[in-house]
Amino acid sequence: GITAIADALRVNGALTALNLSSNRLKDEGVSAVCKAIQSNKETKLALLNFQNNDIGPVGGNAVVAMVAVTGALTRVDVRRNHIAGDGAAQLAAAVLGNLKIEMFNEIPIKEMRADSFTELNLEKYVGVEGGMVMAGLMPVMGGLTKLSLKRNNLEEEGTKATCEALKQNKTLKELDISGADCGNIGGSAGAKHVARMLGVNGGLTSLNLSSNRIGGYWDREQQTNVFTPEGPKAIADALLVNGGLTSLNLSSNQLCGIGYLGKGTYTAEGITAIADALRVNGGLTSLDLSSNQLCGIDHADRGTYTAEGITAIADALRVNGGLTALNLSSNRLKDEGVSAVCKAIQSNKETKLASLNMVFNSIGPVGAKSVAAMVAVTGGLTSINLSENYLCGIWTDSYSLYGGQHGTYTAEGITAIADALRVNGGLTSLDLSSNLLCGLDNRGRGTYTAEGITAIADALRVNGAFGALTSVELRDNKLGDKGWGAIFAAICGNKDSKITSLNAYYENIGPAGVKLITEALRTSVTGGLTVTDLLGNKLDAEYAKMLAEVAKQKGISLCGIRRDQTTAYFSHKGLKPPDAILLASDLSQTVVTGSLTKINVSWNSFGPEGAKVFADALRVNGGLTSLDLSNNSLCGVNVYTVEGITAIADALRVNGALIECDLSNNGMGIMGKEGEALIRKAMQGKAGFKLRI
Repeated sequence: GITAIADALRVNGALTALNLSSNRLKDEGVSAVCKAIQSNKETKLALLNFQNNDIGPVGGNAVVAMVAVTGALTRVDVRRNHIAGDGAAQLAAAVLGNLKIEMFNEIPIKEMRADSFTELNLEKYVGVEGGMVMAGLMPVMGGLTKLSLKRNNLEEEGTKATCEALKQNKTLKELDISGADCGNIGGSAGAKHVARMLGVNGGLTSLNLSSNRIGGYWDREQQTNVFTPEGPKAIADALLVNGGLTSLNLSSNQLCGIGYLGKGTYTAEGITAIADALRVNGGLTSLDLSSNQLCGIDHADRGTYTAEGITAIADALRVNGGLTALNLSSNRLKDEGVSAVCKAIQSNKETKLASLNMVFNSIGPVGAKSVAAMVAVTGGLTSINLSENYLCGIWTDSYSLYGGQHGTYTAEGITAIADALRVNGGLTSLDLSSNLLCGLDNRGRGTYTAEGITAIADALRVNGAFGALTSVELRDNKLGDKGWGAIFAAICGNKDSKITSLNAYYENIGPAGVKLITEALRTSVTGGLTVTDLLGNKLDAEYAKMLAEVAKQKGISLCGIRRDQTTAYFSHKGLKPPDAILLASDLSQTVVTGSLTKINVSWNSFGPEGAKVFADALRVNGGLTSLDLSNNSLCGVNVYTVEGITAIADALRVNGALIECDLSNNGMGIMGKEGEALIRKAMQGKAGFKLRI
């Protein structure tokens, strides 16, 4: 088959574009095509796509020869093949040598030669050869300050070429060469090239190396993770001499020899080298070490716990005075590890740490008390994330099909954190979500207690007079009606509260909770709370209207829309007619949604009732220019009704701001002739209006 195509290409002089991707042509087939194109002096072929064809060295050489002499080519794509080594280098040289090629592997060569970019995202799976082309163009891109080469399978060769080019570059400030499951830069070998570059490049300020397996590789034959310290140690050595880098992301790199699935043998050699560098590096302000199994335990709690690695980091934190942001999430630090870190921060009088991420670290009551002690005295700390831990001593085995609840509930830890909030004057953001604060897991198992959430509510009643908290996240804690009522009452009853938003999205709040929340908002003495999110709760029309009435009086969003927000996306959220009432409340208030120009609420279940309340909002909203209400059963389910779409038509007739509206798929497969006629009649005289029905 491909031979026949090749024979035709020898004589065809009209074809300008040819896509042969995903045909498993292999070397023989690709070589035949390339030789045919090369032999045709009359070819006008400008676009050639060889993606995903199992091209190896022989086929790669054929592509090289063809690219070098085919003057009509402007765009070539050979991604997702097996071109590497000398073949990749020769192909890159041929592409760069052919000045008519404008695009290679989705790399915009023409614009790059013209130095047209200050920021460039090349997350295109460009491969080794693409990395080499990119490296060859770096010297002429003096205006480029931000570059993403993430998830590109650069491997060691592409990484080496890129790093060699960056050794001479002084203008690039931000570089992302992060990977995915299989990495991007070629593991520890690639990390060594990155390290050598960092040793001489003083211009780069931000580097993302996440998910690159720089501390190990997966041995397919042995089915285990093999650790090598060379990558982490090379990066650590570079940090000893590099004074320009301020942000470094080393997350998901198996720095301790343990992979995500718990395979491998633990060693602290790599992380200790990183810690030693932190003792003397004064330039780094942000460091991400998340998901590195620092204590030998994987995400499913498999393995043997050791504090060796996290102790090394803690010791560095006792003396480091430069870091302002540290991410240690998803490392299963447990109480011992978290306590070591918190005590280290607490003892460092020179610490500038402002943001600390401790998500998913199996922190129990003992660790929570250590966190509280640190928070109480660390005035520079402004943000701490403690979500997905065991702050009240109980947890659910989420990695077992029949996993149940474990541990014994105690409010000691969460109460200590609440007490710290009373005296801390700097913390602005606190995340306590997913901590079973009320004793119930996400399936409702356990015994409800208000002890923990009451302690938090009591603290929120006084935080503000001397505290700075502006954001608190409490979702996924099964607070219940009383719990959420207490939180809203505490914030709304505190005249000094600086909390501006509160998220209660899909929190199973029923009528009793709505009454408490409505009363709290109605009697609120704080002017700070302007954004709430109460969508997806167990409301009916009556209670939704109750909320909407008080929200309009107070100028509060009920749907999480910020006042400076220009676009809102609520597609596929499972929203029902009562939620439409909350959305309509937001859209009818200029103070709430005055900046909003585009909203997508497609694929929900508003029905005719929701359509009517949405229409009421459209009659008074003067800012929205784009609306997507598609797939909402606006004409009813099973039984066609025109009342909802009639209301929408009437609203569109008087709304002068909308220029685009999607109402497709809104009733028994089609809208129905009557509804469509109403909409089209409403659009008469509105030239240029984009309508989809």
